[in-house]
Amino acid sequence: LLFLVLSCSEGEPTNPLDPGDDNPATPPTPLTLQPGELCSSYPDSAIATFEDTNLVVAVRFALLVGPQVDLTCGLVAGPTELAAPSAGVESLVGMQNLTSLTDLNLTSNSINDISSLSGLTSLTDLNLTFNFISDINSLAELTSLMVLRLADNMISNINVLSGLTSLTDLSLRINTITDISALSGLTSLTQLRLDANTITDISALSGLTNLTNLWLFENSV
Repeated sequence: LLFLVLSCSEGEPTNPLDPGDDNPATPPTPLTLQPGELCSSYPDSAIATFEDTNLVVAVRFALLVGPQVDLTCGLVAGPTELAAPSAGVESLVGMQNLTSLTDLNLTSNSINDISSLSGLTSLTDLNLTFNFISDINSLAELTSLMVLRLADNMISNINVLSGLTSLTDLSLRINTITDISALSGLTSLTQLRLDANTITDISALSGLTNLTNLWLFENSV
């Protein structure tokens, strides 16, 4: 009787329903954000998305990653530079999560809404030349900007620029600007392009004593 008890107690009983080490649990599927959502509300493992497939290509190029790599929140927060000139970009939705960008070049695209850039406060150089932009109020908080190029757009109201006092180089050529009073306090400016607008009064520029280059041709002054 003792022998039988010992024999039955040898080893642990096997549960046929226990997957054991040979069948590890499937890892959870990463959370995928909607293009307009902010990564700041989610873990770094969440996947950031973009409305515009051409912008996705540019982001992957900046990150040096292929299409097999998920664009996680942690990953897209890394790059400091992104260039996508003449890339066919129409929407910037999703770009709000590239929070480390300091240099952004989106020249010659089809962009008309730049609201997704409003929180990119690390930007120091922004080139949006030759797009379809008319509203630039989203730039209000980008107070680190030193170089801003908005030439060849459809801008008429530049009041928001009055707060961007770090600007040293500003291009607003070929727009529909008449009132430039917002520029009067931008005393760090050394380069200013205002050619090909509808300006009649340049008295607001009288205090910009650091200017070394000023373009005003094709106006009514």
